[in-house]
Amino acid sequence: MRQKLFILLAWGFLFEGIPVHAQIKYEREYKLNLSEVPPMARSFVDSCKFSSKIKWYKEESEAGNSVEAKVREAGILFSIEFGTGGEIQDVEVDIKLQKIDPNTRKAFEEELEKIFKKYRIQRIQVQWTGSRKSLLYLIRNENIVLRKTRKYELIVKGKKEKSHALYEILFDEQLKIERIAKIKTRNTDNMDF
Repeated sequence: MRQKLFILLAWGFLFEGIPVHAQIKYEREYKLNLSEVPPMARSFVDSCKFSSKIKWYKEESEAGNSVEAKVREAGILFSIEFGTGGEIQDVEVDIKLQKIDPNTRKAFEEELEKIFKKYRIQRIQVQWTGSRKSLLYLIRNENIVLRKTRKYELIVKGKKEKSHALYEILFDEQLKIERIAKIKTRNTDNMDF
């Protein structure tokens, strides 16, 4: 018993600051008709005044269901996620690695090197959470300072031991890893009946 406790403590110190238990991420997305979108979500997106076409999706994942609006406006891909009742959850914006501040990029690299033997960042999204009003001003690019939280969500192809896998990694505002989830891909070779 004492030996098991020692081993657990040693593992805890060895991986201090690194989430030891990686979750499995499963996500399924399918298109929604406008009539299926909660009115509160539609109202928020209408007030963003996008000139481009908005595509609506329902997302099912291990964390639950949500509704998402996706739109490319002025070359920027916005993903606006809502609860099933239409309450806003977050706004995500795709960003290229080259556009990220060098200090932020270095922080990503330092954290990822602690976890993977090899890795490649495949996608980066800036994720904002905050009040409905804060997120609306942010989307409209209005220079009004309101409280919002900025995190980064990375999709990384990483090698641990001998196997490669895709991971979704969420970095908090201090650029530390908040959550790691191994992405479970659908096996499209099997036919479902």
